[in-house]
Amino acid sequence: MPSEFKIGIGLDPNYRIAEDRAALGGEKTTVLLSRFSAKHNLTGELVAKMIPFSAAAEGADAAFLRAAELLRDCYGKINYLVTPAAHGFPADAAAKIMKAYRKDIHVTAVTLSSESDSAPAQLPDDINVQNIDEFICVQSADAKAAAQDLAETESICVDAVSGAALFATKEICCRLEDKHARIAVLLQG
Repeated sequence: MPSEFKIGIGLDPNYRIAEDRAALGGEKTTVLLSRFSAKHNLTGELVAKMIPFSAAAEGADAAFLRAAELLRDCYGKINYLVTPAAHGFPADAAAKIMKAYRKDIHVTAVTLSSESDSAPAQLPDDINVQNIDEFICVQSADAKAAAQDLAETESICVDAVSGAALFATKEICCRLEDKHARIAVLLQG
């Protein structure tokens, strides 16, 4: 059985990420990050929803759609959501649909620190923090290393903002006590 497969109806073990690169804007973009998890000995099950840059720029409608697809693909069984809060991606919109479906989902929004110092990047002025449980700021070097690590382990290329979300996800996994928790991360690529 391949170590990477599509999550969703039937949990198709034959779905290979590399075989479906053209579908980055389609529905076959929720993947289990098993090799990344194994390399870092992460607790829980780590899934990622790939969001093309064009969709992220579409705003709240795209965030609602991707969050709904993620819920569908995981049969609603998500305990944690990690989402970027940069490059115009409306983290609060994704959080809103997740919280509407399950109030107990822990939502973490991730920002990237500026290159020159450790100060967090500014959150968008119009972000609604009501549905976001936690904010994590990640250093640029850590974010870039996480993005490179994902490319090496899972053959998925993402930007530094998504690398920051991955780095934050690793930190969240390290503090989990429930080894059966499902952690979902939204990645732009």
